[in-house]
Amino acid sequence: MASMQKRNRHNRLARVIQRGLSVVAALAVTLSAGLPAQARTGLAAGEVVTDTARDKKHKMEVRLSATLGAAGSNEVSLAMTTTPQMDAPSLQTRWLVPAGATLAGGPDVEGISLPVKGSPISRTRTMRFAGPGVYKVMASASIEPGTDQHYGATGVLFITIAPDGMLTASDKDPDAKNPNGTEMPSTITAVPAAKTAAPSATNGDPCFTVHGRVTRVEKAPRAGPMYAPDIFVPVRNAVLEMREEDTLFDDTYGKVLTGNDGSYSFSFA
Repeated sequence: MASMQKRNRHNRLARVIQRGLSVVAALAVTLSAGLPAQARTGLAAGEVVTDTARDKKHKMEVRLSATLGAAGSNEVSLAMTTTPQMDAPSLQTRWLVPAGATLAGGPDVEGISLPVKGSPISRTRTMRFAGPGVYKVMASASIEPGTDQHYGATGVLFITIAPDGMLTASDKDPDAKNPNGTEMPSTITAVPAAKTAAPSATNGDPCFTVHGRVTRVEKAPRAGPMYAPDIFVPVRNAVLEMREEDTLFDDTYGKVLTGNDGSYSFSFA
């Protein structure tokens, strides 16, 4: 009886592939990265949330702080303190205003003549937001000691306005996904059965091989307010589970690990 049920399931799967439909494989990918640091969040009017950033060579430090306004004000007070660690003729500061926000209290770009290195320079602004949502606020500073030298850093804060007008702030993106245990669904479109099916099992059931490659986007920081172009890197040693989509319950065919290049191959019959 069990053998007949198994054969019926394989026959249904073979007919689906032969009709050129999609076979969906639920690929539950678990990464070994640790949990992200707990975001520091402001919860009351007047509370201050701060992000500190430095360039790789520690030639520039930017400290961005946000003081939350009262509920319903849709406003925060911002302070940027920059500390250059080497001599340069001038410093350039830039406030990057997100869509739906306006900046008050000064220009968004400013050139400042530098005092001696190590002396902090502070600027303040007020930012107002159109309504509920998550706003990414950035403030950057850069110096150019020479024609072939450029050092900069960018402070980043996320301001959230709830539908009831309550403001919160964090140095972590509230919409970011936790990579520890995150499921990465993937849809595999079947090619014709003649190219997909492996030799049949000894009991006559059809056999199949599914293969592919799992990658993720690497966003590398660089000097200045922008990121380097996206780079796709392989997800190594990820656990993939192959399952048959069924009406009542999904049968599992087992698991496999991705290789060093993110590739995998899974055969079942």
